[in-house]
Amino acid sequence: MTARPRTWAVALACAPALALAGPALAAPARSGPVEPEVLAEGLVGALSLSVARDGTAYVAEQFAGRLTEVSADGATRTVTQGAVGGVDATGRGTLTVTLSAPPEGGSPAPFSVARVDSRGGQKVLGSLIDHETATNPDGGAVYGFVGASEACLGEAGALGLGPYTGIVESNPYKVLVDGGARVVADAAANAIVRVSAGGRTSTVAVLPPVEVEFGEEQRQGLIAQFNEGVPPEQQLPPETLAGCVGETFTGEPVPTDVERGPDGTYYVSSLPGFPEAPGTGAVYRVDPRTGEAERWAEGFSGAVDVAVADDGTVYVVELFGGQLTRIAPDGGRSSVPLDSPGAVEVDRRGAVYVTTGVFGPGGQLLRYSSWAG
Repeated sequence: MTARPRTWAVALACAPALALAGPALAAPARSGPVEPEVLAEGLVGALSLSVARDGTAYVAEQFAGRLTEVSADGATRTVTQGAVGGVDATGRGTLTVTLSAPPEGGSPAPFSVARVDSRGGQKVLGSLIDHETATNPDGGAVYGFVGASEACLGEAGALGLGPYTGIVESNPYKVLVDGGARVVADAAANAIVRVSAGGRTSTVAVLPPVEVEFGEEQRQGLIAQFNEGVPPEQQLPPETLAGCVGETFTGEPVPTDVERGPDGTYYVSSLPGFPEAPGTGAVYRVDPRTGEAERWAEGFSGAVDVAVADDGTVYVVELFGGQLTRIAPDGGRSSVPLDSPGAVEVDRRGAVYVTTGVFGPGGQLLRYSSWAG
C-alpha cells in the first residue's frame, strides 16, 4: 500500500520545495497602501516569529536550521542552531522553542518543547511524541474518503486514502507561552497540547476533521504528487481516482499556530491536510477550559500563522494565498499582498511583524507600524 500524502504542515517543516498549492480564492478587499519597514533580509524558511517586550524579534528559519535574533535596529545574530520549529519570546526573558525534526534532521530531542538560554543551550521541557504515543488525541477521528462509492474506495484504499483513523505522529509546529505552561499546536497530531511547568503533558483540544469536495484539480495535483521522482514505468496513470471526483474527502485539520486572545481564548490557525483545496483554511476559537473548538473565521488559503492584538484584531498569514489578512473586532477584513508569507506577530504597541519569501534564500522580516483602511 502506498503511504497517504503528507499534510502540508508536516511537509513544510522538511521540504522547502513545496511552493505550489493551487490558485487562491479571490482576496478580500485590500486596504490602502501600507509601507512596511524591512528589518532583516536573507532569511531562509522563516516559518515562525516572536517579538519580545523590548522589540527584539526572534525568527525560526526552519529550512536553515537556526533561530535568529533581530534587534530593533536590524542587527542579527544566530541564537541557536538545529531543528527549531516554533518560537515564543514572551516568557520572562527566556525563549521557548519546539524541536520538530526527527533525529536524522539534527534534533537531539525530536518532537519536544525546549527552553533556550542566552548562550543557545537547550533544555527540554516536555515531549510531544511521548504524549502522542501514549494518548493519540485524534485516534477516534476518521479521515479519508468516508462513505464514498465502492469504485472510489477501491482505488483510494490502494493509495492509502481509504477511511483511516488518526495515526500516531507528531510535529510540534508552533508554541505559546501561557503563564507557566507551554501550549503547542501539534500539526501532525491535529491537537493543541499543554506542557505544564513541571513537564506534564495534556490535551487541550482536538480540532474537528474538515470535509472537502474532491475535485478534478485536487485529483490531478495528487497524481503529480505521487508521481514526483518516480520512474515513468511506476507512475500512476492519468485516470487514477477518476471515480472519486465529486466525492467528499474528510481531511485532517492540521493546526499550525496557537495564540491567546484578550479574553483568554485560544485562536488556532488551521491548514487542512490533503487535498489542500484553496480557501479551506480557517481560524478556530478554542476554550482552554473545555476544549471546545469553534470554527471562527474561514476562507483562507494556507493559514500557517495567526496573531492577536490586545484589542482583539486578528492577523492571518496565508502562505498559498500570498497575503496577510486582518480581521477587525467587528469582523471586517482587509489584506495586503505578500510574497510567500510565513509568520506574523503583533507587539505590545500594535506594530505588525511578518516574514516573507519562505521558499527562497532571500526572505525578509517586515514591520508595519500602522494599517491603513
